[in-house]
Amino acid sequence: MRTENKFLVITLLGGLITWLTPCGHLRAQGFEAGRFLIALEGAYGFNVYGSDVDQFGPYLPSQIKYDNLWQTLGSTTGQYGGPELNLRNVLVFENTPKAKKNTSNLGLSGEYAFSQHFSVGGGVYQKSLDAKNLSWSKVAVHQWDYQNYLLGFPIVYLQEDLHFLEIMLPAYRFNKSGLMKSNSGKLFLAFHPFTNQRIDPWISVGIGSGKVVGNEVYLNHYMAELGLNYYAQASVFIGLAVTYEETYADYELQCVNGWSLKEESIKVKLGLAF
Repeated sequence: MRTENKFLVITLLGGLITWLTPCGHLRAQGFEAGRFLIALEGAYGFNVYGSDVDQFGPYLPSQIKYDNLWQTLGSTTGQYGGPELNLRNVLVFENTPKAKKNTSNLGLSGEYAFSQHFSVGGGVYQKSLDAKNLSWSKVAVHQWDYQNYLLGFPIVYLQEDLHFLEIMLPAYRFNKSGLMKSNSGKLFLAFHPFTNQRIDPWISVGIGSGKVVGNEVYLNHYMAELGLNYYAQASVFIGLAVTYEETYADYELQCVNGWSLKEESIKVKLGLAF
């Protein structure tokens, strides 16, 4: 069996086990032990501004600018320029005695994401080499309509005050052209300053790095997220979050020495957990 197929089988089996096993409580307060937690999250992301791509090879102009080029590469951390739907579930293992007031938990969270993108009018802009002035001219127009599917299973460490520490295992993306695998590691840290029976504000920061296999794309991610959860019941809450993310990509092409890309995006998310 090919290596990528083995990773896919392991990922799918991990998700099946997660779904079939009853969940423990998500944190020390608010969730009953043994409850099966499912979170449905919708998001819409958009670029802060167009991507800039620097090229250092001898065969193309010294600089080329793309509109929303990152959508064609496929982000490993989020969706830009379109809606997104996520389905999450959490399995939590308690690793400290229940008698302790500040309990800590180690769990496995499954993430299943579907996204649909549609963009018209994006293009490739070539920088003029005219000695009198440097201007941009549009040399190509493209549009695309494609779907992505994401499977990921983060390891989550939960505590009352320092809410969770998340390490993302290899994630897979499916699109209409087949399977594109990204070996991407993500580390997130979230802090909940206070929690009462109804209101739970939180802030999260994260870093990540990875590689898109087959495309020689090397990725670095930086993100910050601000959110607020409102608990209608002990184990039912509505969450609203705003995410800011920067993504840097360096990748190789046969005809050039290398390209680099920087992407900034904002994503607004609304979720329901029960």
